[in-house]
Amino acid sequence: MKLLGLAMCFGHLAGCSVSSADPCMDGFVRSSKGECVADTPANDSASREQPDPDTGSGAVPDTGVPVQAPDPCDTPDPSDGFPSGTVDCTAGRCTVAAGSFYMGSVDGHNDECPVRQIELSTYIIDKDEVSWSDYTTCIDTGTCTPLPAWCQARAASVGGSSADDVAVFCVTHGQAQNYCNAVGGRLPTEAEWEKAARGTQGSKWPWGDATPTCDFANFRFVSWYCQAGVVAVGRFENASPFGARDMVGNAWEWVEDAYDAEWYRVSSTVDPSGPITDCHDAVGAEAGGCVERVMRGGAFNSTEFNTRSAARSAAEPDRIDDNIGFRCAYDVAG
Repeated sequence: MKLLGLAMCFGHLAGCSVSSADPCMDGFVRSSKGECVADTPANDSASREQPDPDTGSGAVPDTGVPVQAPDPCDTPDPSDGFPSGTVDCTAGRCTVAAGSFYMGSVDGHNDECPVRQIELSTYIIDKDEVSWSDYTTCIDTGTCTPLPAWCQARAASVGGSSADDVAVFCVTHGQAQNYCNAVGGRLPTEAEWEKAARGTQGSKWPWGDATPTCDFANFRFVSWYCQAGVVAVGRFENASPFGARDMVGNAWEWVEDAYDAEWYRVSSTVDPSGPITDCHDAVGAEAGGCVERVMRGGAFNSTEFNTRSAARSAAEPDRIDDNIGFRCAYDVAG
């Protein structure tokens, strides 16, 4: 049949119709109608892509193959990384003025991107992590629930003779919320925590981009720990651009938000609160319930990479551990 098709095309220089499986002979091209026509400038367009009837653009028709969306982590970081902010701290609390800041990172885990400019209202945040002394006072009033005895004993062993000034740990998310409510505050949102830690221009750590050392923070330095556990609040000179201390290491800090690995891709850019539904345990994972709560800042046993101001972690809200604490935030009376 192939020979017959060639003979027919040779005998009819144009308009020869053959099976689409039969090739055209030299000097001929197949038209959009499946016919072998002479390869002339006039007929050359017959073998080229025809305009799309819907757009007239000549675009390639939809093949049904999904087009992969751009990776948000491949976008450039627009921040300059400078630790920019204004220190305004009184009586152990620091005011963070209203305005925008850069949130997220393209140099960390894929749940930290894209980098976006977020607008926050004015709020106040604790200068230091809540201490054992602070929390014990709340227990004594009957407002807060006691913590495991072994936790306070461990705090005392690391802090010396007393646990009073050591940042409290072994606190569940609910206990942290309850304490903050008792003192007239609340847990900070994830966005509020990050702005207070890094300033407005996306600083990698509170003081800038210089890698931390044991002189500046309590964390895991390479293969050893700077300290044996959580230590007293305010021990290190590592204040953020807004005056908050120990937002690098020491104890992970609960924030209010539920954890969603893809939240930065869809959340509001104005006073964002955490997700309520359709949370992802990992980027690309199937959406499900919003159970885990976000923790920020790293701890005494966290590597430097996880003490970055943009680094995110999460845990079940009822988890207790010797490296999880918190600090409170407060609304500004208006």
